[in-house]
Amino acid sequence: MTLAVIGVLGVGLQNILLAFILMKWAWFARIVRSSVRQIADADYVRFARTLDTGSLAILFRHILPVCVPELAVVASSSFGSTLLQVSGLSFLGLGIQAPQAEWGMMLSEARQSMFSRPELMLAPGLMIVLAVSAVNFLSDAMQQAVDPQAGSSKRHQPERAEAALIGREVA
Repeated sequence: MTLAVIGVLGVGLQNILLAFILMKWAWFARIVRSSVRQIADADYVRFARTLDTGSLAILFRHILPVCVPELAVVASSSFGSTLLQVSGLSFLGLGIQAPQAEWGMMLSEARQSMFSRPELMLAPGLMIVLAVSAVNFLSDAMQQAVDPQAGSSKRHQPERAEAALIGREVA
């Protein structure tokens, strides 16, 4: 679907970003909606409503401080895939064009001489891998900071399995 939108809009960074926004806004809206609904049903938000706290005050004091870090994690994980997609589209010739430098376009240009000078493909390919990996590691670190319980369940699985066999509880 993104390719169809880029085909209609034309090539270029602005059109690629607009196509990604058009394709992903519903996904982000669904995540925001489910996060807000989950927090809006919390006891402290209900208590604030019983005290006649205004909707904007509830939004800024109670809902946004909890939602924004979760959305930052989702956005950062989406950013890594967007980097990869932009590079892929530029490699195919549908992305950023010649006067601007872009790793996918560099790979595409180096492809013509890949058998005689394969080192030309090394730098842009390595930079794509490093950039996407760095963004994904950052996203994982943000996830750990926002929800420390998410990663701890993986670390304590053998301990929990052993406790289940013995019949004791593990905190």
